[in-house]
Amino acid sequence: MAMVCSGVLYIIYLLPFSWQIKWLLSCTVLLFVAYGVLLRGFLVLPWSVCRLEITSQHALMLTYKNGTQSYAHRVLEDSVVMPFLAVIRLEMTPSSKVKWLLPTSLIVMPDMLDSEQFRKLRVWMRWGALYSFNAVEADADE
Repeated sequence: MAMVCSGVLYIIYLLPFSWQIKWLLSCTVLLFVAYGVLLRGFLVLPWSVCRLEITSQHALMLTYKNGTQSYAHRVLEDSVVMPFLAVIRLEMTPSSKVKWLLPTSLIVMPDMLDSEQFRKLRVWMRWGALYSFNAVEADADE
């Protein structure tokens, strides 16, 4: 992230604009980087995800730093599952009041949880995520 930020700041420096516009663009980039680090790195913002749980109905429940809970409507198809990384892209429920503030992607690495739990998450993501949400929606319709 630091290398990307440095590259963007260097490109801004090379732009043929006045120093005031370069300064404004640089501050904007640094503000977005700081927000991303606070949200996903340090988990200090109230809407930072601090817990991910697969419920007994095979739905994903997110618990945020401020204690609120939200359910994922579905796992998107562009989620990535590898032995050393899982990037979970979520579509959140539309009932969320601050949907634009909530993260739609979560990065889970093996050192973040027990190896057996990480294996179960990978298996669920690879084989059960798409089908389990269909089952939950079918139960809700009945």
